[in-house]
Amino acid sequence: MREARAVARGHQEEFVAWLSGHGVDMSKLKLVPAPSGLSWGAVASCALSANTTCASIPLTIALTEDVVLASRVAADAKRLGLHPSVRTLTYVMMLVQRADPSSHFGPYLRAIPVQHTDPVGSWSAAELVLLRGSNLLPATRSRQADLRTAWDDLVPALTAADPTRYPAATLRWCASCRFRRHFHL
Repeated sequence: MREARAVARGHQEEFVAWLSGHGVDMSKLKLVPAPSGLSWGAVASCALSANTTCASIPLTIALTEDVVLASRVAADAKRLGLHPSVRTLTYVMMLVQRADPSSHFGPYLRAIPVQHTDPVGSWSAAELVLLRGSNLLPATRSRQADLRTAWDDLVPALTAADPTRYPAATLRWCASCRFRRHFHL
């Protein structure tokens, strides 16, 4: 556990340096660890008035649809005759960039915790049963099936074409990242 906390802290420091290197002023924010020490969040470091901007994120470090569509992942999919959704391309790009120590978005993606606690990406079958009788269970299962289909239509072909760049990977982490960080793709 101590090693995992040290790795998480290293990723956090890398992320903050990346933000600062791209002109993000973090002076009004303080990063605080979660009780586990494996994740963290930002809180105000000073008294703030209403409508105060705490930090501005430049578009150059935003993982947008345009960035995804211009990526090598999208080009590789197109070259293979595949037509995945932007969401699925984003998931694969997230994994590729997270694993690459020199990638542009790597510091951000490595700072995202490995484990999540949401029904779409990380709940076990036993935990999902707790949703029985609500509209959340069928919605979660439907979303999981949609994700699996989209993933299975893209990743095996990319992995077969270039196993070094596209190793077999987990969809759950990507789905959880999107769910927890509310990416709108």
